[in-house]
Parts: sequence; C-alpha cells; structure tokens
Amino acid sequence: MVTFELRSHPTKDGYFVEGESGEPIRKTGHIFNFSFCSFSFSETYSINKSLSFRKNDEGDQELVIDEPKGVEYTDLRVDMIPKGSTRYSYVGTRKLIEKYTLIIADLDGPLCEQPFPHLRMYPSIDDEPLEPITLAIFLFLEKARVDDLVKKIVKNEINCGELRFSTSSVGDIVLTSDFNVEKVPSDYLQRNNLDPTEHSHLSSTYPYKIIPNEFYDYDRNLFSITTKAPIQEFDLSIGKNVINDKISNILQEKRLINTTLNEYAEEWMWRDLNLDSDASK
Repeated sequence: MVTFELRSHPTKDGYFVEGESGEPIRKTGHIFNFSFCSFSFSETYSINKSLSFRKNDEGDQELVIDEPKGVEYTDLRVDMIPKGSTRYSYVGTRKLIEKYTLIIADLDGPLCEQPFPHLRMYPSIDDEPLEPITLAIFLFLEKARVDDLVKKIVKNEINCGELRFSTSSVGDIVLTSDFNVEKVPSDYLQRNNLDPTEHSHLSSTYPYKIIPNEFYDYDRNLFSITTKAPIQEFDLSIGKNVINDKISNILQEKRLINTTLNEYAEEWMWRDLNLDSDASK
C-alpha cells in the first residue's frame, strides 16, 4: 500500500514531496483532538496450558507443558473522530485515515512498558486493502480508573467524551502543508447533491500526513522517528449526552457534507504537484 517516495523538496528548504502529486509538506508539532463516538467492552476468561523449552540435565532443550492456568483479559475500546475540520492521511498513501480507535488498558497489562499513565500511538497500515485505514492509540491508566470506566459503560452512564494530546515532544510524526484550506467548487457540490447556494462557504482542508511504521523510503537522517515514545501529557474527558431524535435530519446532512469534504481532500492529494509554481513562492 505504501508506494510513494517521500523526498526533500527540490527548492523549498525543510519541505518534502510525496511522488508527483499533492502539496509540499513539512514537519510540525501537532495537537490531536478527538471526540468519542461509541464504546465497546468485552471480557475474556480462558484456561490454557503454557508451553516452554528448558534445558535438561544433559544440556539439551526439551519441551515442558505446564499445568493449565486461568487468564482474564479486558478489552475496552472507543471509536473516535477528529474534531473540527481536521483530516489525516498516512505518508505514502492518497487515502484518508478512516477509523480512529482508542484502546484503554491498565498499567499492569502485558502491553504496557511504562509504570505511569501515558499514551502510545500505533500508526500502522494494514496490508489488506479491504480493511479501513486505521490509527490506533493505546491509553494506559491505573487499574482502578480503567475498572471505573468499565463500570460506567456497563451502567450506560457515559456515551461521549474527548481526548486531546500533543506529539510536539516525541519526535517527527506529523507533517503539514502550508495550503491547508481550499473552497469546494460549485460543480463539485452539485455532483454530491449539495446546494451550491446553501453551501457556498464550504471549504476542505488538506490532510495532515502521519508517518506510518511501515514507511521506509525516507531519509532517516532528516527524521527522528519515535512513535514508541510514551506521551505523558493528555486530556481525557467523559460524559453523558441526551440525544434529541428530532435532529436526526441535521446529523444526516452533516454526514453528507463530511463525506463530500473527505472525497475532495482525497482528490486534492492526487492533484499534480506543480514544482515550478512552488519555486516561485
């Protein structure tokens, strides 16, 4: 899936280009800001024998089958969307990230590598093209806090929330364009069943580009890739909203607008890169 080369811009110092299309992009510190859409929770309990190899008295490796042990596992996930008009795409692709998943785990779990609450990003691209392009974020919290979240979800005491954090102190992860906003043409609105008069103000933003773990075609001397670094500063909020059924038509129109803007942003990334025009700026 990752097929576009990220290389230095030929004339603009500090900028990079992806293949021959899109906009010049540069490294930037970035604040991620997400709204929660839905929560899911599951518990798994299993009993299995563990297998291991140990040296016998003769110094040879032999298989050892231990007694069955019970293991409990809690899976707490949140589907999110970026707030406002922000959009994200992985470097090396011309598609937007479609799914944002927050996985909440406790500090005693097997995936946690630090003794303190923190976030870790997993910017990874699935090789299976039928799957949605996903950004996963792990949030490690104290077990008591995780248990409290689970209790509130099960009791239906929360149905909304937000997550905010910055990557400014953890290396080069995000790149941005200087040409972030572009008005959507009238003919484009019409072909997407939107009234050009009513939506004449509608503008699309050029996506922020995130460097995925699988992308290897960059000059590592120009980037400090530290996606495994823990992010210790974040804001997490949860709450409960009462939804009015009468606004369903408004929400449907917002979904149509967002779909239109997403399509426009993806076409923008395929637009021919005009290096001559960039050099004159």
